[in-house]
Amino acid sequence: MDDERLQQMLEAVSYHVKEKKEEYLILDMSAVHSYNEEVHMGVYQMNQLLDLMGTKLVITGIKPTFAIQSAPYADFSELSLQTYATVKQALQVLRT
Repeated sequence: MDDERLQQMLEAVSYHVKEKKEEYLILDMSAVHSYNEEVHMGVYQMNQLLDLMGTKLVITGIKPTFAIQSAPYADFSELSLQTYATVKQALQVLRT
């Protein structure tokens, strides 16, 4: 993902979150087949933006191979992200 597309995505997300006053944003990663520094920076920047807006980022759909590929880039535990295997699981927890 190039910088311009990332900025457009961040702008669209921030507009939506601001308008709808969302408490959570679920980012489903199940369609992402490889993890690299660009993906990491996108998730990191998204988390930072949402944190500033008072919205929690929830990540779903991380496959074991994806998790292994992400190891050299970051330890997402430092970001205190909530992660779930599926969107359905995340919604079940967030609705309670």
